[in-house]
Amino acid sequence: MTASEAEDEEQTHGAVTPYQTAFEALGAVADELAVVVVSATRPFRLDTLRAHAPTGVLVCGGLTPLYHHALCADLSWLDYLRARHMPETLFRPGVNGSLPDKGGVPGA
Repeated sequence: MTASEAEDEEQTHGAVTPYQTAFEALGAVADELAVVVVSATRPFRLDTLRAHAPTGVLVCGGLTPLYHHALCADLSWLDYLRARHMPETLFRPGVNGSLPDKGGVPGA
């Protein structure tokens, strides 16, 4: 997932291509990687997570204040990850400070 202020979604998806390429180089299947673009007006929610049924979550790209608005509007997705022992990684300097400590969620 990536947080973006870009108005052009194609531009936003282009910004995550390096991350997708890295996962593919490690053996991930391109069709199994889902890009979820979040913003202050389109926050990440539990129903979004359930719809994609991931085996893990990587948060990358974007501005830290934007992440706070996009990821903290509904924290139930973190509880969902924790209950399923699902890995979650925040790959961006400063992003870790956007999420509250959820007691054992890797990267939070």
